[in-house]
Amino acid sequence: MACLEQRIAIPSKAYHELIILATAEFEDFMTMIKVLTIDKQEFDLAFECICWVKPEIDIVKTQHYSFSRARKHPDDLIEVCEDNGYIYKYCLPIPTNAELTTIILPLCPNIHIFAMNLVTNGTHK
Repeated sequence: MACLEQRIAIPSKAYHELIILATAEFEDFMTMIKVLTIDKQEFDLAFECICWVKPEIDIVKTQHYSFSRARKHPDDLIEVCEDNGYIYKYCLPIPTNAELTTIILPLCPNIHIFAMNLVTNGTHK
């Protein structure tokens, strides 16, 4: 999904990390994802989303997964591209032990999120 300031309700719990599979189109983007606590506190999670055409990123920074690309044109012609695209895994630490209730995505339609997971202490990635 493209990031359009969606508010995502989550089970009220204390989480310590937000894991995201995402990519950006056209360029890298630095933005914030917000999390809200049960008592209405707001925390910003710094999120640097990498452009989907960059296989040369530092693997220590994030894991990445490649996929074959196809482009659909307005006349419904589907063009298979020669180069791969990349989806990246991000692990964003949550700076509070308070119970969270909501995730608010940034307003950045060039960032596309494919999956998200919240991690509590003691759970595996």
